[in-house]
Order: sequence, then C-alpha cells, then structure tokens
Amino acid sequence: MESENPVPILSLGSSRNASLEGVSNKSHGSEQFTIPEKVIHFLTEHMPDAYCDDCMAAALKLRRTQVNTVTSTLGLCCEYSRGAQTCKTCLKAGKSATRRDRL
Repeated sequence: MESENPVPILSLGSSRNASLEGVSNKSHGSEQFTIPEKVIHFLTEHMPDAYCDDCMAAALKLRRTQVNTVTSTLGLCCEYSRGAQTCKTCLKAGKSATRRDRL
C-alpha cells in the first residue's frame, strides 16, 4: 500500500502579507491549498475591502458555488463579515464578505 502525501496546511497567522504559492487550482509541486484556504488568504490580503462571491470566484478561478459555501460559513465567525456591503471590484451593493481586524 502506498502512503498518501499529506496536503500542506497554510498558516496565515496574523501576517497580512503571507505568501500563497500555488493559489491556482493547479498543483505546483506538492503545494496544493484547499478552497477555504484560498478564500481566507484572499480576504486577508485584501482586508478591509469586501468582495462579492462572483468577483472572488473570478479572481481565484473557482466556481461561485465553491466560494459561496466558504463565505457563508466564514460569515458566522467574528473575524469575518458577510452581508450588505459594496464589492470592491464590481461596486454592486449586496452580499459580500470581508475580513475584519482582530478585536
């Protein structure tokens, strides 16, 4: 039986400028990140700006439904906000997500 290689876990810590190699869906060597890790990194790098699921999906080359699943869940956490906000990219007012500064 072959053992599976573990997927590396991205540690964002408190750094807003954390590097995320292999952010695309294609694997770069053994670097492959989960969809939640990609969304969290995107929101961290762009805080305090808000982004709608459509624009975030386009930026990350993911499906809108994939991003929506993550942002809907993150909206329940105190570090994130999801609700009526203006998207930084398309400027539409609607459900958008953002990462807040730590309290």
